[in-house]
Amino acid sequence: MESSKTLLEAYRSEIDDFIATYNLPSGVALEVFHEEDQLGDFKFLLLAAFLLIFMILALVFESFATPFILLFTIPLAAIGSLLALLLTGNSLLNANTLTGFLILLGVVVNNGIILIDYANILRSRGYHRNRSLMMAGLSRIRPILITSITTVAAMLPLAMGDAEYSGVIGAPFAITVIGGLSFSALLTLIFIPTVCMGMENTLHWYRGLSPRLWLLHALLFVAGVGVIYMYADGLLWQAVYLVALVSLIPGITYFVQTSLRQARVEVIDPAQEIRIQVRNLVKIYDWPGRFSRQWNSGKKIRRRLGLSAEFHSLKDLVQVSWEFALLGFLIYFTYFFITGRLWMFLLSWVVYTLTLDLWKKIRTYLFYRFEGSRVVKYANRILFWTIPPVIWLAMVVRIDNKVLMVAVGLLWALEIAVYVTSQYLYSRQVNIERVQGRFGGLRRWFFRMVKSIPLLGRRRRPFKALRGISFEIRTGMFGLLGPNGAGKSTMMRIICGILE
Repeated sequence: MESSKTLLEAYRSEIDDFIATYNLPSGVALEVFHEEDQLGDFKFLLLAAFLLIFMILALVFESFATPFILLFTIPLAAIGSLLALLLTGNSLLNANTLTGFLILLGVVVNNGIILIDYANILRSRGYHRNRSLMMAGLSRIRPILITSITTVAAMLPLAMGDAEYSGVIGAPFAITVIGGLSFSALLTLIFIPTVCMGMENTLHWYRGLSPRLWLLHALLFVAGVGVIYMYADGLLWQAVYLVALVSLIPGITYFVQTSLRQARVEVIDPAQEIRIQVRNLVKIYDWPGRFSRQWNSGKKIRRRLGLSAEFHSLKDLVQVSWEFALLGFLIYFTYFFITGRLWMFLLSWVVYTLTLDLWKKIRTYLFYRFEGSRVVKYANRILFWTIPPVIWLAMVVRIDNKVLMVAVGLLWALEIAVYVTSQYLYSRQVNIERVQGRFGGLRRWFFRMVKSIPLLGRRRRPFKALRGISFEIRTGMFGLLGPNGAGKSTMMRIICGILE
């Protein structure tokens, strides 16, 4: 398969040869003009989109600094789109990918708007800048991820198309959106708060400079823009040099000022009284991470309000009937529609996970209905051990690479073995160091490896090491006494900022 650029060059060469060899009448001349800048309209549209987004954000937030902060999500999206296109082997500069990126401009900014807008609300309520950004990131991670996941899921079928129009036209467009939105959503929660704090610190520092430095910076900027316009080739390199120029002029000034500044010897006045207050200090080990806590926060709220389904009746199962319809569609889509081996392999894991989740809900209902019948336990074991081979055989029928399928089968069997061993270790609270008998050393090594594997092998068992400790320290010497395991080291590490 030849790319469109190669075919276009070949057709141009044939037309040139035909015109050169054509016998024209005397007094008639022909000249062929090739359109060199085929993507000129897209460059104008991208620039117009940038300006429109900036003007709308400046109007809504009533600030010129905030739109600059939010526009930093666009380079993140560009990096994600570039990686996705390179991994899938699609062209970077064609009408389909540029159209996808043009639509992506307005989508990726939404995540930053959600984050910064809530941070501004918290600051209006009296929160400190850093605290408001941290709380906004923790509180808005769930809606940001949900909106991104739904958009990516809607684009996946289009990205998997192999037909003439869906594969050549729709797939690059969808892959551009998927790559940019996924990469931007993950890094927005880290990058945008950092840029926001850095921008505010920079503006505060810049306002304190003398007018002479402002004039010098303006002259350097104008001179640099002139050099870039005359000597830089291409819009992309001009944009890169312009960003570097905007960063280097104040950056070099700040470096010179801080390098010449003398260090202060006294950080705290020796005569000032020291007073440290700690209130209600709590430490929970093996607590789920922030992502898991925020993702499950909705379930906890519904459980407290009594709105969560416990699957004790058929009515509870009817409420999740859409999941059964989704499972049926995924089975048809994975094993009877798409032909790509990579997509089939990835979606098989989704089918397996969704099947186990639905069976867990049905099993909860059956246990409650029949009060722990043995038939339900046996059915649970049969389904747990038969679903993976069935899905694996379905992949073997559709995928002709036998070596790959043998490797997939072995990998799947290893993962199931790790999961079952982990369930055994945690349910019976096995002390690995006391395992003896035949092959005791090998079993201990395998058990340690199982408990070190995240998600499949390791299980979180939260426990409180500190329970609401409050104290106050003033100037002087204090001692911290307590038996082993009381939490002395944990408390000191928290005070020093080593532990959360």
